[in-house]
Amino acid sequence: MAKVMKIKRVQLDPSMERCENLRDTLRQSIETESDIMNLHVEKQNLEDEVFDNGYFENVIFDQCTFSKVTMERCSFRNVRFESCAFPNCDFSHSWFHQCEFTGTQLVGVNFGSSNFVDFILQKSALRYANFTSARFDRSSISDCDLTDAFFAECTLGSFKVDQSRFVRTEFFHTPLKNVDFSTSELEGICVSEQGEELKGAVVNAFQAIELSKLLGLVVKEDA
Repeated sequence: MAKVMKIKRVQLDPSMERCENLRDTLRQSIETESDIMNLHVEKQNLEDEVFDNGYFENVIFDQCTFSKVTMERCSFRNVRFESCAFPNCDFSHSWFHQCEFTGTQLVGVNFGSSNFVDFILQKSALRYANFTSARFDRSSISDCDLTDAFFAECTLGSFKVDQSRFVRTEFFHTPLKNVDFSTSELEGICVSEQGEELKGAVVNAFQAIELSKLLGLVVKEDA
């Protein structure tokens, strides 16, 4: 029997303080070298801002829009991102522990070299998202579009996917052992020439036929 993965969910106090001006809050945090904690950030917009090395704990980002915002080497603990849009933002080299993204637009976002533990990603769009060299453990991706996304050289610990699109997604040098793609769309993915990444991956019969083409096999149809 397969071991059931238990992910620690985000738990937030509904009476959290509301953030009136996120830009001022971020700048004050930089100036005072203080953490951002216990905050409800709703309908805030940022563009072309840089905020690196920040620490966020017990925070919800609700219907926020960040465009080309850089938040490298930030830490997020017990944080929920809900119905947000973060096109072309940079979260590289960051740490996400007990975090959830729901209904969020993450097109072109850079999560390269980030760490994800107790992580949930659902009902979100991630075309061209970059997860290169990221590390995952106790992580779940469901009902997401990861067309043309990059998962090259990733480490996948306990990692679950369900009903998501992996079209032309790159998994170069990322072992996919025990990852069950059978309920998802898997088409035109990129792996190494030998296809070593696919060893131990779980796929359905149709996907197996498609993946055989990557290995140079010719599937003969019944006469």
